[in-house]
Amino acid sequence: MSLEIPAQSDEALRNNSKDIALEESKNRTLRAQRLMKVIWLSSSLVVALFLGWSMFVGIWTNYREPFSIIGFLAAVGSTGAAAYFIFTRQSELAQHDNQLVHLYTQRAHLAAKNALNHEESLRIYRINARSAMDRYREQATQSRKIGNTLQWLIIVGAVIAASSTSASAATISDTNWFKWVAAAMSMVVAIASAATGFFKFRERGIAKQQTADSIARESQAMELGLHDYRGKSDVERLTLFAERVEEIVEEQRKRELQLEESSGEEKNREAR
Repeated sequence: MSLEIPAQSDEALRNNSKDIALEESKNRTLRAQRLMKVIWLSSSLVVALFLGWSMFVGIWTNYREPFSIIGFLAAVGSTGAAAYFIFTRQSELAQHDNQLVHLYTQRAHLAAKNALNHEESLRIYRINARSAMDRYREQATQSRKIGNTLQWLIIVGAVIAASSTSASAATISDTNWFKWVAAAMSMVVAIASAATGFFKFRERGIAKQQTADSIARESQAMELGLHDYRGKSDVERLTLFAERVEEIVEEQRKRELQLEESSGEEKNREAR
């Protein structure tokens, strides 16, 4: 693969900057919406648990029919709706993140192509490659945090559900609330498991971290003149570095596409 650097007009750079600003605005909006939906989900879950407790423990003994039952069902429906909206929009947010990375990479290309000479353009590309590496690491960290949070929800929820089921079986009472705690925790575990399987946060985080690490290794090898960079001139090393980074980024795009396709196939199987 050879790196061609033809002359480009400033118009392409301006259009690219506009696209980046638009994608960043969309990302901020989607993240703000996700935060509000997480608050909605948390509030609905708390209300559902409280109403379920109060309905069967007897806090609202005088109003158990039909107010508490209707309120409980409404809270459960609200919780399910909030979870659905959060999980369905997460894929869209991931797509915008990938598009933003693509636009940043495109800007690096345009900046390099508009440079005054070949060597200068390659040095600009090298600087932008480091920025792309930092973005991949940031996204990998975020994906790992979400994945780990969901895994802890599954583990803790499963333990609480199992313990509550055992306590319910050992308790003889008309106000046995253990079974409702078990039901609520089972719902949380089911939602977290579905999100983990569908969005594959762990796999996405690993793929992006591998991409960032690969770029970092190429950068260090190029700076120290190691492996394939040994014995080459500055321009040759920078050119080889640009080619290797392009291959790494392309591999990352393929991995993202494979993850999206596998998520879509799982969704279709569930629909059947």
